[in-house]
Amino acid sequence: MKKVLVIDDDVLLVRLIEYNLSQVGVEVIKAYTGYEGISLARTRHLVKHQFRESDDDIKWSAQFV
Repeated sequence: MKKVLVIDDDVLLVRLIEYNLSQVGVEVIKAYTGYEGISLARTRHLVKHQFRESDDDIKWSAQFV
């Protein structure tokens, strides 16, 4: 089964994404903060693919790669 890590502080958005992806057989791992997401990514050995809204987010996340 494919897995995806969804990180967003909007609980309703995360639930919507989880519902839609689960309908096509994707396991959704959820995090509601960047730190929680990074922790999950490290402990679950997930492959990272980022979709960012701004350059500031990319700079912030680059320090954890």
